[in-house]
Amino acid sequence: MAFGDGAMFVLNWNAPTARATIEAAGRRIVDSGVPGVLVFNLHPANHLKAAPMYEAAKRLVEIGFMAATLGEAIAWFSQGVPPSPTLSEPQSRWDWRARIAQYLSILGVDFRR
Repeated sequence: MAFGDGAMFVLNWNAPTARATIEAAGRRIVDSGVPGVLVFNLHPANHLKAAPMYEAAKRLVEIGFMAATLGEAIAWFSQGVPPSPTLSEPQSRWDWRARIAQYLSILGVDFRR
């Protein structure tokens, strides 16, 4: 299942709807007993409006979901190299972990474990 911050605008989701929808998708995966993938396309420019989506994604990571870039997912599926379960220090200015941590810190959310 895929989620984008456009749902906050196009579908006029409010915070409870965004959280509940994302958490329900995560619960469906856990309850099924079958591995699954949730894809998030969240733009930094929309971080204020999409904050509930960031928070719901962080909660999924806290209960055991793994956050991965597309490149990490491809390596995992094709070579059996899973992404790191914890966030590392930024390796470059384009490191997605650093960007996510930066935007979540603006929201007052500590994304690092």
